Amino acid sequence: MAKDTTATDISRAIVPFAVREGTLWLQSTAPRLRNDRAFLTLLGAMNRELSPPWRTRGYDAAFSTIVSLRGAGEDGEFVGARGVVSRERLFVRGFFQLRSLGQEGRIRSPVFLFDRPFVPEDEQSTGTLRVKERRLASTIEPYFESKASLNTNLVLRVLSLCDNPEVFEAFGHNELLYLADKAVKAEMRLMKSSLRGVTNLSLATMTKREQVYGVATSSFREKRAEAEAQRMRRVGGEKRWE
Repeated sequence: MAKDTTATDISRAIVPFAVREGTLWLQSTAPRLRNDRAFLTLLGAMNRELSPPWRTRGYDAAFSTIVSLRGAGEDGEFVGARGVVSRERLFVRGFFQLRSLGQEGRIRSPVFLFDRPFVPEDEQSTGTLRVKERRLASTIEPYFESKASLNTNLVLRVLSLCDNPEVFEAFGHNELLYLADKAVKAEMRLMKSSLRGVTNLSLATMTKREQVYGVATSSFREKRAEAEAQRMRRVGGEKRWE
């Protein structure tokens, strides 16, 4: 499953964990970006040798509920982001970028997140992690890709085949998911207009009988937005007349 998200898994938990495990060495302080997608987009744009399609290492979805209090380092303390850590070894996550345009690849598609099921037979364990959950210490065995995973490579291959460069809105994305999203939005618009018509029809009799207008049929935000729009139109008309 591919999706657009503003997750902070990498900066909040993955980088500190990789530094502690010795699989990542930082030559400088990690950038303090509260958006993994923005960080990876800049990383891909500044490193031309990182040619799409590419992906990050797969990591356990449980890391989305873990935070390192002391940042990247061997003495970092890991705790539950909301007091509780979700069960590990259920899903594997990662980020990917599928496409670039131009001779030098300067224009690149957005970076997206994918989730896939965890496959115990094909995934290698990378050790344990001690975390605090509601002031109680517990030990978990999260998955972190130390050796290239054939399952994750297959996911990247399938996603790259589902990309359609001829549709700009789906550039670098999963076209099937894009079409499903368009269909759902169309159904939502149809349902909203139908429900609004039924609501107005049901309330019309009551508002006319009780002489309650503008209260039951619209919210305060709608009335305020309508009044502000009318005032701006009047102000704009006066300026054009002058």
